Amino acid sequence: MGRNFKELAVDFVGTTDFAEAEIWLKRTERVFNQMGCIAEERFDYAVSLLQGDAYYWWETVPRAMIHPPVLSWDDFLREFSDKYMPPVYRDEKQRSMSVADYEVKFTQFFRYASALLPTEQDKCRRFEEGLIYEIRSKITPSDLRTYNDLRAAAIRAERLVKERHVYIQKQKRGPPEYRGESNSSISKRPSSFSSASSFNRGGPLGQRGGRAPPFSYEWGRGSGMTARARPLCVHCGQPHTGECRIITGGCFHCGQQGHYYGNTHFGLT
Repeated sequence: MGRNFKELAVDFVGTTDFAEAEIWLKRTERVFNQMGCIAEERFDYAVSLLQGDAYYWWETVPRAMIHPPVLSWDDFLREFSDKYMPPVYRDEKQRSMSVADYEVKFTQFFRYASALLPTEQDKCRRFEEGLIYEIRSKITPSDLRTYNDLRAAAIRAERLVKERHVYIQKQKRGPPEYRGESNSSISKRPSSFSSASSFNRGGPLGQRGGRAPPFSYEWGRGSGMTARARPLCVHCGQPHTGECRIITGGCFHCGQQGHYYGNTHFGLT
């Protein structure tokens, strides 16, 4: 069995890459499972694969060099994890992952070091600490007795958080009757100023409650009526250029003195 193990397994010389150490441990465990190794055999075989810096580190582990060995396979996993897969690496956070993906990562990182999570309560506490706040805040730990209960509660909380986000987005887009409104329907709405005649009936700003429109309408060449922006006169409140005929006393229609025709400035330049 020892010869077959050496043919299948790979030596470990140490590394600063956390993922590389995890890959070696996974591969070694697959070999153990294939060979049907018991816990005592796994400890002996794993230690025999340590070479170079990895073996020098193992010599510094308390009670590691005692013969016959007093440490177990679980002890090896704990020491190896603390050295090559430290808590900063094992403490996987959910971040942008779904709860299901986070649970897979959580299981992968901690199945090698069961001694770090000796009780169901310890496992639940570590799992809950890795959840994002929005989900963690919706879970009531006192109602959860097992790891499976906690996992199920986290999945339910995740669904509620997603539904809330969808609801908020809909609220931001406004009432349904104003979403997706076509340009044609908008164009059918009545204008705040419709024609020159309606303006004439209202009169200048401050007279008979009339209000000057911000544009003057003109019939120009081409098709139909166009709007040309003109400033509002401070004297008459109507849009025009040039000197105001209220000041000059000229006719609003032709500009000449001695007679008065209406109050429109349309046609002035």
